[in-house]
Amino acid sequence: MYSVNSNLGTSARVHPNTLASTVSRWLNIPIVTWVGAFSIFAVGLGNLIDIEADNDSVDFDGQAAVKVMFLAIAGLYGGIGFLSDPKVRKLLFTFPVMWMFILLGFYCLSVPTSSVVVQSLASTISVACVLLMTVTALVQLGPKVVLKILFFTTACYVFGSWIAYLFFPSVGVFLEATTDGEFVPRMGGLAHPNTLGQISGMTLVLGLLLYREEKNWSWMRSIVILAAAAALIGSLSRTSLLATTVAVMVVFRGHLFQRKYALLAIAIFIMGIVALMAASMFTDIESKIGSKLGMLSKSGDASELTSATGRTEIWGKAIELISKEPLFGYGAATSKFLLKDFSMHTHNLVLNVAFSTGIIGGFVALCMCLGRFFRLFVERHPIADALVVFILVNGLFENVIFSILCGLPTILWTVGLALPALEKINKEAEGTQIDHPILRVSAS
Repeated sequence: MYSVNSNLGTSARVHPNTLASTVSRWLNIPIVTWVGAFSIFAVGLGNLIDIEADNDSVDFDGQAAVKVMFLAIAGLYGGIGFLSDPKVRKLLFTFPVMWMFILLGFYCLSVPTSSVVVQSLASTISVACVLLMTVTALVQLGPKVVLKILFFTTACYVFGSWIAYLFFPSVGVFLEATTDGEFVPRMGGLAHPNTLGQISGMTLVLGLLLYREEKNWSWMRSIVILAAAAALIGSLSRTSLLATTVAVMVVFRGHLFQRKYALLAIAIFIMGIVALMAASMFTDIESKIGSKLGMLSKSGDASELTSATGRTEIWGKAIELISKEPLFGYGAATSKFLLKDFSMHTHNLVLNVAFSTGIIGGFVALCMCLGRFFRLFVERHPIADALVVFILVNGLFENVIFSILCGLPTILWTVGLALPALEKINKEAEGTQIDHPILRVSAS
């Protein structure tokens, strides 16, 4: 088999499509590209894996050591990009990406007052490494390549989780205690079921985004999306299921929210309200709704949903603790100690930042989230909007980004913030080149 490459003004050249030529082409890829791709893959996949997801231990173990090593490589790659590439610096200091840099400053300020300085410092450094790596990769590798690497990374995690679930149930099956004292088996795979739900949803959304950009529906991508959808259902993560549904609607909102569909949706909504009012006249609809909602809960009790699966109690405790340290918070990675009797996490994106950095840092995080949310309606960007919506919906009930050691969700969030800004920078650069007087002279 042979492949032919022909360029205008040159004769056609025939290249043998052999294993040796394929390896040669791969070896010709610049080392910077390899390092960038490896950094995204290693940090994205490595920081997700937590074989002892139900373990209350917070010690520095072998898994943590590997994750820190990957973060160090990512930080080195991002640091070199920041120092050597002006476009990387410009993107980092452009809003809304600048919000992440500002929050990094608040995390740094909270380290000295932390009760676990070493872990807070490591967590803060992970934020810096992921931020620099992601911005550098977007500039040097390009958004499309970064998205493909992220899709490959999430696909590896999904298939790894299926292997753990099917062949190593002691690791891959998570037994969650319900309010009535029973245990519900959930698909956990390589970490906690909520993590699997998030990553499975991300895989599905990334796959659809790549299809939307390339208009190419491959069998391999279809298999990955189906495996991710099945894992999402098996994880029993209602938050991730909701986030995935909303993100997919954002991906295809140009088709879904056309006028003819919008009128149909309004008509169905009105008919539903009328039917609900009519039904309430002839039956005890409140008890029936309660029984139906109970079917959505893991324990069968609808009160589990109205309390956000116990999260309202966790939020109350987190707010109480924040009020005691409003200025600098408790430092990153301290919730596992201070909220040990409350699921070890704040289970909210903004509360997590406020808990770690104080009220001002939490307010900055809120401004970042709200500002990016309102841009969904002002300046549409299908890829960035889908990623941002997915993280925001998950962020209502989970920490998602700025985790103890930052990883894939923080990468996706940064991509969602940076893509529109990067396109503007590229357009400005193209305009500058066209308008440059020397180029005009040479062109004439």
